[in-house]
Amino acid sequence: MIIYLLIISLIGAEFIESVTLRKGCTGAVIEIDLSGCKFSIKEGNNNSIISTYISYNKERILPNIEYEWEETVCKVKLFTEENETTMFGEDSAVVYLSPNIPLTLQIHTSSQSKIDLTHLMIDDLDIIIGLGYTWLYIKEPNPINCKRIKIFGNIGKLSAEGIGYLNFDDLHLELNAGMVNLDMSGNYDGRSNVEIKSGIAVLNLTLPSTTGVKLKTNGILHTSTEQLIRKDNWYTSSNFGQTAGELVIHVHSGLGKLNVKYENKK
Repeated sequence: MIIYLLIISLIGAEFIESVTLRKGCTGAVIEIDLSGCKFSIKEGNNNSIISTYISYNKERILPNIEYEWEETVCKVKLFTEENETTMFGEDSAVVYLSPNIPLTLQIHTSSQSKIDLTHLMIDDLDIIIGLGYTWLYIKEPNPINCKRIKIFGNIGKLSAEGIGYLNFDDLHLELNAGMVNLDMSGNYDGRSNVEIKSGIAVLNLTLPSTTGVKLKTNGILHTSTEQLIRKDNWYTSSNFGQTAGELVIHVHSGLGKLNVKYENKK
């Protein structure tokens, strides 16, 4: 019986923590690094800057959260300390973020990461892609302007939907090897710049139908485009210069493949 209880205590551990949203808070800087853990990120409640539930094995990982206040801004780090046997684990986490304050996010993804930023106020976004699959969703317009998006990975897979809803100024994506499905649909007002660098990777790019697009490629082994007018290395949509927003994209690749299409309007 004692041995049985010991096994349960090692395998069935839970980590439940939150950081309370103080009156007068003007924003939060949050780093999430849940190595060895499958996780999802989504909209939380009105009372917490961040709250999390993690189910884990004590022999594999140890979750922790640290935070400090710098005047009206809260800095938070949610992370795990890994043992050597975490590669094929089933540890899982759900992270809830406040929809009421501007967020600067740095997210390290793992074997399976689902990031839903719908209804959140994203001021700055930094994603470091780990081995495995990362899903990124934005289904409604960001209430504020996202100044910068940076996505970097050595080897991995990324599927992003509704990037245009982030209302971003600049997006920089770099992936040395793997696959990226990048859906740029959303609302654009003004000019948004995108720079994509890839090595041995496949990039499937979906363009918004109501925004003027200008696309330049360098070093692509194979490019498949839809409804764009080509002149030298530039591909331009017929409505470029005639829409409220403009999307200018530069793609640099070593041995990559680029497939470009327009979104399917329902």
